[in-house]
Amino acid sequence: MSETNADHNLNFLRHEIGNILMTVRGYAELMLLREGLDPAMRRYPEQIILAIDRATRELEQICPLPKKNPYVTPASNRAGLD
Repeated sequence: MSETNADHNLNFLRHEIGNILMTVRGYAELMLLREGLDPAMRRYPEQIILAIDRATRELEQICPLPKKNPYVTPASNRAGLD
């Protein structure tokens, strides 16, 4: 079954939003790894991570991943990259 243009656009948008969410989550995780971080300040990156997790779950419900993710290159097509 071929992917329609609308499906392609939706999958691309989901992928891009997911990238943004994971970037923000990564920075929040880095903040938590910082030595000397005031325990009272840990609350903020922890809340960011919880919000990112919630947004990711909502995104997956609104726009489920296709059975074959067109944005993931199969290992067989990544010659020399492993």
